[in-house]
Amino acid sequence: MIVAPITTFFVVQYISGNNAIISGGIAALVANVVLIGYVVAAFTEQTSSEEVLEESKKDR
Repeated sequence: MIVAPITTFFVVQYISGNNAIISGGIAALVANVVLIGYVVAAFTEQTSSEEVLEESKKDR
């Protein structure tokens, strides 16, 4: 989670010729993508109470 934006910042800064505004903007974009991915993964994960409820429905 932390490595992707920092790496992106320095790689883009190297490519763009030390332009910190572009590097920072793209690093912020990558940080938001990582955060959205984390939130989506958290919402799609089943909790243990849901698993118990599904198993009890199967037993009926």
